[in-house]
Amino acid sequence: MENAEIRRKLVFMRPAQVAEALGVSKSTVYKQAADGLLPKFIRIGRRATAWPALELSQIFEARASGASNDEVRELVASLMAARGKMQSREDVNYA
Repeated sequence: MENAEIRRKLVFMRPAQVAEALGVSKSTVYKQAADGLLPKFIRIGRRATAWPALELSQIFEARASGASNDEVRELVASLMAARGKMQSREDVNYA
């Protein structure tokens, strides 16, 4: 994996950045996540949340291409499933 690809996967967007990108308020961002139109946020600190930019870019592209809410929910579900697979691999105990 190239350094640029690794960096792209490690970029996170904070709620205000997501809100600005979508042209909505932060509360709307959280509501869309609760409604399945955005993936669940990740805690990056005790009181800080963010979303992986790579996941959001896929959702933004789907929206730009005219995806319906149901299609976006399917995309979000697949992104969350992929995220779950990555986490389960990280939880492996190699001892």
